[in-house]
This record gives sequence, structure tokens and C-alpha cells, in this order.
Amino acid sequence: MDKFNKLALAAVDLQRNGKFKEAKKIYIELLTIQGKNPQILRLLGAVEYELKNYLKSFEYLNKSIEINPNESETYSNRGMVNAKLNNTEQAIEDYEKAAKLDGKNPNPFFNLGHLFKEQGNLDKSIDYFNKSLLIDNKNHKTLHNRAVVKSLQNKYHEAINDFDEAIKVKSDYADAYFYKSIIQLQNGDYINGWRNYEWRWNIKNFSSPIRDFKKPCWDGKQSLNNRSILIHGEQGLGDQIQFIRFITLVKKLTSKVYLEVDKRLVKLFKDSNILDNIFAAGEQLPEFDYHCPLLSLPLKFSTTLENIPSTKQYIFPNSQKDKKWKDIIDRSKINIGIAWKTKTNVQVQDRSIQLDN
Repeated sequence: MDKFNKLALAAVDLQRNGKFKEAKKIYIELLTIQGKNPQILRLLGAVEYELKNYLKSFEYLNKSIEINPNESETYSNRGMVNAKLNNTEQAIEDYEKAAKLDGKNPNPFFNLGHLFKEQGNLDKSIDYFNKSLLIDNKNHKTLHNRAVVKSLQNKYHEAINDFDEAIKVKSDYADAYFYKSIIQLQNGDYINGWRNYEWRWNIKNFSSPIRDFKKPCWDGKQSLNNRSILIHGEQGLGDQIQFIRFITLVKKLTSKVYLEVDKRLVKLFKDSNILDNIFAAGEQLPEFDYHCPLLSLPLKFSTTLENIPSTKQYIFPNSQKDKKWKDIIDRSKINIGIAWKTKTNVQVQDRSIQLDN
């Protein structure tokens, strides 16, 4: 095997393993050997896409198409770049061209399904995911994405089936477990839902990083008698406010409970007498024996509808601020508060509104 082929194979292997910068370096070296190799240009375009260098990716893919205008995958790749650049019509044209050139290539149909999912055209999205699966019915990503769309259509049973099929193909597919857990929790299957919700730490771009503490994570069974535990907040402010109610259950097991939350919630929780030992994220923490993420507590306590803690009020406003706002708000009128934006990464478009609406 000559030097060019050896380098090309090495670069492809790096790319498959997510080492995009290293792969890019080799591809650029290969272009000094064969500057008009359409395959290397396409692969380099794909790497630049992964590195979020979309304009550079677009440039390489255009060059590849100029040399070989009949390669389906290159158009599919360029469609992905156009989608990122918000060139929606051009993206659709690229995907359709890719499908026309090679009707056995599932990728353009998958990409069209994903694009229409993002646009909220759910029926069209399902149609293209179906076409992709007719070509490759073992693609876990396609099965997962079709399941997500079906869940948005409230077809929960069908969505669960697709998530399960995706998991059969890839047994450690965190996204499928996580999204499946959301449906299970929505539909009252708390035992399985809380268990599958633990896969959140493995999904791509999860909003909270997993904590690397030296002390073990509490499994809900270890005795906390004469032991200390750190409960640490995660995800958004609303999540922490909602799930802080579970602290009451932890306090029944030990008096040595420490809480770490977003700094914007420390005063609110102290005013509400949630706990004495409350720390802002980033502060120096005391020594502890165990730790546990806040949203893992429902799993640890085998939570169902019958035993959710703190059904009564558990958040209380600061008395001075309460008086201040009572003086400001005109009680003779209807006062409406709007939660208009979320930072959560899951289906943000359904949980945020434009203020001019």
C-alpha cells in the first residue's frame, strides 16, 4: 500500500473516532499530494463541518462537486452545511439531488427527515425517516429520530417501540434511553422512567456535566446514619426549584446534609428554610461521605405519584421583598407573569416564546 492510501486510511480512522483536528491535518497533507481528489475534499468538508467551520466545509464540498458532480454523499454533506447556514431551500435541493443520484443512500432521506423535524413539519419528517429506514432499517439514529417525532405527535406507544428498536441495534444508546424516560415519566411509568432518566449523563450536549467527586455516589441503599451527603443541583433553575422538595426525605436519613445549587437560588432556598448548609456552585465545599445529583433523588426513593414529597408549599419569598412587590403590584388589575425563555437543550422551541407574540 502506498503512502497516500496509508495516510487516507489513518485519517478516516481518526475521523470515525472523533479526532477531527488530527484527521484534518492529514487530509490537508493529502491534498498537497493530490489536490483535486474529490473524495479527500469531501472528507475534509465533513471534518470541517464537525469542527463547526461551516463556511470552510462549504468551500471544500463545492470543490469536490466541481470535480465529481455525481457523488450522492457530497450533496448530502453540503445539504447539512446549508442547513447549518440557514439556507433551507438550498439544503432541501442538495438532499433531493443526493437522493436522485443514489436511491439506495439512506442519508439524504434521514437528513430531510431531520430538517423537517426542526421546522416542525412532523408528517413530512416521518415520511422521510420511513424512506431512510426502508433502505437501512437498522440505523439507530434514524429509529431514534423517528421516535422523537412520534413523541411530539403524542404517539407514545409507537415512539417507545422505535426507541426500543434503536436500543436493540445499539445497546448503550444513551439518547434513546433518555428520551424514552421522558415519555415514561409523562405517562406515569415512574419506576422505569426514573431508571432510564439516569442515562442523561451520557447524552450529547447535556446541560450539566457529570461531577467527578472522589467520594461515591449514594445508591439510595447505603445507610446515611452518622454519614454526610452532598446533594448537588443540576440543569436549570426550574429543575432545581421543582426537585428541592426531595431534600426533606434526605434529611430524615441524616442530619449532615449539604446542598450545592446555582448561586441565584441560594438566598431563595435559605429564605425558605430548606437547609442550613447551602453552597453556591463553585464555592469551596465541606468534606462529605456521599454525593447525589438532585434529580437522581426520585430514583433513590422509588418515587411514584403516591409518595411524591412536599405536596404543600415549600418555597417562600423573602418577607421584605414580598412586602415590596405587594406595594408595587396593583391588585385591582389582573397581573400576568410570563416565563418566556429557557436554556434547556431539549425541544427549546416548544418552551420559549418571542416577546412580540
